[in-house]
Amino acid sequence: MRHTMIPLTFVAEALDGSVTWNQKTQTVFVSKPSTKLLTDVKSSALSTARNAAINLPRISQLTEDFEPSMEASSLQYYFPENTKDRFIEVNNNVIRYYQITKNTAYLKWQAFISEKTTTQVNLYFINRSFTKENGSLPNFKDTTFANFRWMPHITSTGYGLITKENWNDVVFKQAELPQTNLKENYIIVDIPEEK
Repeated sequence: MRHTMIPLTFVAEALDGSVTWNQKTQTVFVSKPSTKLLTDVKSSALSTARNAAINLPRISQLTEDFEPSMEASSLQYYFPENTKDRFIEVNNNVIRYYQITKNTAYLKWQAFISEKTTTQVNLYFINRSFTKENGSLPNFKDTTFANFRWMPHITSTGYGLITKENWNDVVFKQAELPQTNLKENYIIVDIPEEK
């Protein structure tokens, strides 16, 4: 039997895909987003690019994957103001930080969120303690965030800009989402105040 070896990285990247080796878990990941996502992630429209970002293939560069304790009743996304290439996702008791590189969302940090109330310095909008962390998180303590709360049971996204001074007092505006957006999992909306 003859085997033919091909350079996987070269072929994947030539097709707008990516190949990632996770040394810690001895695992290779090959991913390729849809043509629509490839187009949308490059969009100058911030909400379009952000929607693509949260739907890109996700790859962990960490030693383990933390799973939420139950199915999401809501998802929260935090993008640093005017950015589309990194985001924080809160899914029940798990918080994750992703960076977008080469059309892939790379998991860089994650933590379990406990029920114990505390004040977080870096992620000021989380008022509970972390019980276990994995990975590396940048400094966000003075960052303004575009915050989105997706509530699938009412097909609505709440949104607003938050800072460490106002995060607990922000009244979120609501946006009903059309069915076409829901089919594509495009749940991020424009925030008029974001310049």
